[in-house]
Amino acid sequence: MTRLYSFDALKVLSIFMVIVGHVFLYSFHETNNLMWKFIDVVNMPMFMFISGFFSGIPTAKGALKRLRTLILPTLMVGMLYTFIEGKEFESFFTSSMHNGYWFCFTLFCLYIFYWVCSLLEKCFQRCKLGNYN
Repeated sequence: MTRLYSFDALKVLSIFMVIVGHVFLYSFHETNNLMWKFIDVVNMPMFMFISGFFSGIPTAKGALKRLRTLILPTLMVGMLYTFIEGKEFESFFTSSMHNGYWFCFTLFCLYIFYWVCSLLEKCFQRCKLGNYN
């Protein structure tokens, strides 16, 4: 497969937008700025799309790999952070941001959703219920 340089450029843009968005939010506390609003709306969908585009065909092996590479490190680091901050154990799971690691859970859930959809598509094709692409 040939390298897609346009996706490399999008990855660089996405990383830059993450940095600028965090600077606006946490340094300047500026969320009413037009540039921040654009970054807030565009950045995460673009980042998730690029991550999913290169994920390949979903498989059970791929789901286990993502469980090992996304969820387990997230739980370990997140729980360690919760312990160091002196917060309650449950706060890591009940907070919407999961101490800043929400994207790891989101990527994992999107991969599982994609896997289930691909299994349903194969089932529909085997049962000759139509072409659901």
